[in-house]
Amino acid sequence: MSKLVSVFVVAGVLAAPSLAAQDYRLRVDTRLQSVAYRGWTLDSVPASSVVADSTGRLTSPGGIAVECAGGATYCTFFSPGPKRSSVPVVGAADLSVWGFGVEGLRLHTKLRALGDLESGNPWPGTKPAVQLLEGYAEYVVPSVTVEAGRTHVTTRFGFRGFDGGRVELRPFGRTLRVSAYGGWALARGFDVPITSPVLNPLADYQLTKRQPVVGGWLAWWQPTFSARVGYQREYDPGPSATTLERAAFDGHLALSRQVSLGGGADYDLAAGNLGSADAVLTLLHPSGKIRATVGGRRYRPYFDLWSIWSVFSPIAYSAASASAAVSPVRGFELRARGEAYQFDDPGAQTALVTVENDGWRWSVGAHMTRVERWTFGATAHQEHGPGAASLGWEGQATFDPSELLGLTAHVARMRRPLEYRFDDSKVWSYGLRADVRMTSSDTRLYAEVSRYDETRERGDAAQLSWNQLRVNIGAILTLGSGADSRPLHPAILRIPDARRPQ
Repeated sequence: MSKLVSVFVVAGVLAAPSLAAQDYRLRVDTRLQSVAYRGWTLDSVPASSVVADSTGRLTSPGGIAVECAGGATYCTFFSPGPKRSSVPVVGAADLSVWGFGVEGLRLHTKLRALGDLESGNPWPGTKPAVQLLEGYAEYVVPSVTVEAGRTHVTTRFGFRGFDGGRVELRPFGRTLRVSAYGGWALARGFDVPITSPVLNPLADYQLTKRQPVVGGWLAWWQPTFSARVGYQREYDPGPSATTLERAAFDGHLALSRQVSLGGGADYDLAAGNLGSADAVLTLLHPSGKIRATVGGRRYRPYFDLWSIWSVFSPIAYSAASASAAVSPVRGFELRARGEAYQFDDPGAQTALVTVENDGWRWSVGAHMTRVERWTFGATAHQEHGPGAASLGWEGQATFDPSELLGLTAHVARMRRPLEYRFDDSKVWSYGLRADVRMTSSDTRLYAEVSRYDETRERGDAAQLSWNQLRVNIGAILTLGSGADSRPLHPAILRIPDARRPQ
């Protein structure tokens, strides 16, 4: 498939004998795809060369709409950019080792290697070529969990990576959990230090020192009620100034077997603003065939105070939603969801422009499982809001001729009339996928071929059709010692704690 596949497979095979004295589990995941994309190129023509079409609109000599500022000697326009193709490939190795004579001790590491087989490396995010996503030692006993190294925490504040440690205490089992974590934060959304050269586009706005992050959670769990309160703070050690500080609460209450209520909220202490909040009421019919939810949420983006974006005032929006799922017969389900939202008044005056501040979205779908080895699904959706809109549908059918092979066909269509862009886009996509599962080992291979037909409709000469064929192939290989070399039994995977990420 690629050199990257060989590197990870060979590494796993070589590592196995050296780990003979310990128990281990190694998962290698490698995938490759071909993709092409095309943007727009900014160009200009002398104002004296601009012509007017039959409607009075100004265009370039080639017929592309132009924008001419008052008194400018040149007019600007966007023309279709060059075709760019890429073949990104990524491989990940996830290794856990235990059996050191200390019960509960485990070493864990997760590495990722990325590259682009196309010359020029146009695909973003492929540097650095080798990335350490996680690497920590973990000690777990019934009442305590300790981690040290590069790790992550998932909280209401999001997915946060850092180099440091985490401790969780469970003095009364699952009833009470107290956790604390801290260390040097990684870049948000990218597991490299904020001072890394790969983030150089930040230029003068890049931090020169890594940010320490500290936080913790207190969780209380009962069969009918659970609640958590949390806190997280990040600061710039240079001027010793807070860059991010938030507190949050969330909980869940089971009013009965058929009615439950959940939700939470967070507060931006650094900016002095109420952040995001949500609440949802879930109703389940006694027969189990009807499920409905009614909820509301409020979302406000937040920015680190060290970034340039902190000078702007983030505008929140509020939304109300409802959904329902009905299963009239076994193996068949109908689903529907709708949401309406509205942004707060920004307090800005735009005398010559009227800007929308509300929108809506809906979706309906059906899913049918296991009809003579067939599974079917279809969904239709529409959205309209400030800046853009979309309307489309998608469907797929899966056929499993045996336990070793799965075949899936999919088709979709979407139309995107873009309010702030001078074109409308219509896209058809369809493809085939094959999944192969090995019985002799925990190995899975897959391959997919998809076709995309896109037409960008404009009222000038810049209209274009952008069609392409995409190929996606991958392999997942798992090696292990003893009983751990086989996947867990499905009955074990249905236990909630068995699915919880470690």
